[in-house]
Amino acid sequence: YGCELRADGSTGRSYHHSSDGRDFHCYGVKSHTWVAPVPWAEATQHKWNGKSVTLQRRRGHLVEQCSEWLRKHLDYGRESLRLRELKLLVSDRPTPDGLTRLSCRAHSFYPHNIIIVWLKNRVAMSGEMQSWGIVPSGDGTYQTQATIEIDPSSDAQYQCHVEHESLAQDLRVAWEPKSNVGLIVGQVIGALMLLVAAVAGIGLYTRSPWSV
Repeated sequence: YGCELRADGSTGRSYHHSSDGRDFHCYGVKSHTWVAPVPWAEATQHKWNGKSVTLQRRRGHLVEQCSEWLRKHLDYGRESLRLRELKLLVSDRPTPDGLTRLSCRAHSFYPHNIIIVWLKNRVAMSGEMQSWGIVPSGDGTYQTQATIEIDPSSDAQYQCHVEHESLAQDLRVAWEPKSNVGLIVGQVIGALMLLVAAVAGIGLYTRSPWSV
C-alpha cells in the first residue's frame, strides 16, 4: 500500500494484495470496498467487504493517516537536507591564451535555488561570467559552477559570492593568486649559476698558456 503527493496538490492512494506476481485484491479508493481482479479471489472479496469496521479503518488509514505521515516525513527530509553544509571550492588554471580561469563550484546544497557570482573589487561580474547551471548531485542535493577569465597580472581582488537559504549569512571566498616565490628563487639560482660559469670561464682564459 502507499500514497503520493502530486505537484498540483492532489493525492493518490493504493492498496494491493498480490500472489505470484498478480494482483489478488485491490482496495477501491473511491468505492471504499475490496475489488477482486481475478475470479478465484471473489470469495475472499465478499468476506472482506462484509466487515464494515475493517473497511472503515482501511479508509481512514489511506485517506487520512497515509497522506499525513508522508507530509511529515517529507518535511523531516527537507529540514535534514537544509542542515547539510554547503561546500564551496575556488580554483584556478591557466588558459592557452595566457589568461587565468577562475572557477567557483558550490555543491551539496538544498533547496535548488542559489545565487553564485564572481566579484571584482566587490563589484559583480555577471556579464563576464559563465555559469554551468544548477544540476542534481545524485544524493538529493544540487551543485553548480561559475567561471571567469582574468589577466593574471591584474592586481584586482576577486571573490566568489554565494547566497543560499541554508546559509546564516552570505558567503564570500577570495581567490588568492599562487605565490611567485618559487619562480623568483629559480631565476636567482639560474643567474648565480651563469655568473659562476662566467667567472670560471674568465679564470681559465687568464691562465691559458697562450695568453700574453
